[in-house]
Amino acid sequence: MLFLYSLTFNRCSRIKIDFGFETEYLCYQIQFIYKFNLNSKKDQHNLNVIVVSKLNYSKSMKNILDDNEFAEVSYETDLKLGKIIWKKKPTFEAYQKAFLTLVEHSKEKQVVESVMTDTRNQGVVSPENRKWLVGECLPVAVKVGLKQIAVIFDGGVFKQYYLNMILKVINKYGAPMKLFKNEEDALNWIKSFS
Repeated sequence: MLFLYSLTFNRCSRIKIDFGFETEYLCYQIQFIYKFNLNSKKDQHNLNVIVVSKLNYSKSMKNILDDNEFAEVSYETDLKLGKIIWKKKPTFEAYQKAFLTLVEHSKEKQVVESVMTDTRNQGVVSPENRKWLVGECLPVAVKVGLKQIAVIFDGGVFKQYYLNMILKVINKYGAPMKLFKNEEDALNWIKSFS
């Protein structure tokens, strides 16, 4: 009696490219085929591992650093990118915590060269938060490796005012900041620095 057991799953592996400067996460669909024969006098077992196909996407490693009711803060290793996705208008403490999480990660673990913050669900930011960001947080962030900032926003008048105030101050730190309507354009801009 011959039994055939097949298991297929997707796997992402970190592959070092010999002649390149970067590491890429390539995803494959893997199939394991295990055959065994119960009627045989010898135990006949075969295990075949087949790479069925390379999946049509490349995925960066995303580490969630903090996820709470106000924001998700993550780090993408391959781009040295810190991301803040705002879920709703934060308290002063939640606003600080999101940015400080990235600053601490850059100091203690892996440098955060780029920050992308999606402010579409953030609401109006108070002058107190803006002053703290440009006066206290950004100078430290630049000192520990921050090089550029991409901001995704919905184009609201109050948000535009808040972002223009930050743009005026941030230029003196040498970290360019650019505004975008969607994540794809923001990521392309960040990748242009790699």
